[in-house]
Amino acid sequence: MPRTNVAAQVIPATYYPATPLAGGAADLTLVPADIVNNNSTVIVDGKTRLVALNSGATSHTVTIHSQPDAQNRIGDITTYAVAAGKISRWGPFKTAGWANATLLEFEANNVEILFAVEQLP
Repeated sequence: MPRTNVAAQVIPATYYPATPLAGGAADLTLVPADIVNNNSTVIVDGKTRLVALNSGATSHTVTIHSQPDAQNRIGDITTYAVAAGKISRWGPFKTAGWANATLLEFEANNVEILFAVEQLP
């Protein structure tokens, strides 16, 4: 089965948002980790960030898979512990060293991890 996509949410490219800011305009939508198929998102070079919220009462882990770069180096982020009630974030990710084709691949060990992907302007 293919990994479950987590769609990127684009952060508006403005220093001065229209005011008053509409309700929900700055909200970040979180989705539960797919612990069967795992997750992925399309990388936009240098603009993709991953956010994980642990909504549970105990620590859970997140793994982010790297890909060999031009020097054949890899550097997975493995079983990073996200404490109960905490938010962790990574990136922005470069395509080189992280993209499997065009995808950043990541996973959690429990559905209490909620993911969001941000795309910087």
